[in-house]
Amino acid sequence: MKTLYAGIDLHKKYSVVSIIDEKDEIIQQKKILNDNAELKNFFDAIPNPLEIGIEATFNSYWFNDLIETEKRKVYIGNARQIKAIGAGAAKTDKIDAHILARLVRSQMFPKIIKPTEADIIKKEEVRSRYFLVKLRSQIKNKIHSYLLRYNIKHEYGTKLFTKKGIKWLKKETGLPEYYQENVNKCLKIYEKLEQEIEEKSKKIEEKYKNLPEIKLLKTIPEIGTYRAVLLMGEIGDIKRFKTGKKLVNYFGMAPKVYQSAERNYGGHITRQGSKYARWAIGEAVQKLERTKSQMGDQYRQLLSRVGKNKAKIAMGQKLVKIIHYCLTTGEAYQRYPTKKKDLKEDLNNQYRSNKAISAECERTS
Repeated sequence: MKTLYAGIDLHKKYSVVSIIDEKDEIIQQKKILNDNAELKNFFDAIPNPLEIGIEATFNSYWFNDLIETEKRKVYIGNARQIKAIGAGAAKTDKIDAHILARLVRSQMFPKIIKPTEADIIKKEEVRSRYFLVKLRSQIKNKIHSYLLRYNIKHEYGTKLFTKKGIKWLKKETGLPEYYQENVNKCLKIYEKLEQEIEEKSKKIEEKYKNLPEIKLLKTIPEIGTYRAVLLMGEIGDIKRFKTGKKLVNYFGMAPKVYQSAERNYGGHITRQGSKYARWAIGEAVQKLERTKSQMGDQYRQLLSRVGKNKAKIAMGQKLVKIIHYCLTTGEAYQRYPTKKKDLKEDLNNQYRSNKAISAECERTS
């Protein structure tokens, strides 16, 4: 029985299906509500083996879990690459679905690697904490805005949200009654978020701290358990990335390049990868400014030479390459030599401690 090819333009409430054969002739096009029973009945009624292509969206994985069987193979594709390949003058749902089907048939469909269930859980655990931290920051900013509105001064500086600072916020700010009520309501939400964040942090620490790859990443300055788990969740299988530059590009931290004939322009970073990974790297780099380490010294030198933005990007790229090296070689981080004459001294100073860490990771793997 001949294989058929399908493209699905997936939306919130409905999907548009286009099914073609090996000769690119349309067998069927249909708009279907995103009802589990209706979708399953539709695809079960097709007797032929079926290869299906859908774009990677927020709701693509439930469709994959519902439809994929031994006879029906579902491919999830990179949305940016599909847009670049299939861009045209006309755009409708039927055309989009037909383009996806044709890409699958021609074996040009830009597949992404589907994460395992464990990878999905790991991602959601750290991303949910990230979301709570962002909410907490919004609450803090709102309280600061109330104080600024009435030019309220305080002695706590950056330590406003300590026990003493919160006690002052609840009673002694001098704000009008209505705004003081809002501050108290914000503080209730803030304290609840603090509790939730602490519980999630403990859970992540206990669950992942003994994994070999987490131990390796924690040897890198300013990479703790939470950042290590977040990065591993976004990276997945490190074998997908042959070089550190590939990983930098995957995180969206490589500069844009425009080249035509003799013209060659570089631009800002692409930002086309995981925003969570970029956030984790950015937070780690910021901490380096106050760290007494080789990387901290190098970052401070870059700050004085090229400014904050360029220094942060350059140091972030270096940090990603170090992460790639540690994960691919299985070696713990060590101080890297800045000059050839320092090589022997650096290796002698770091060899024993790092060999012990690497050996421990091997035993627990």
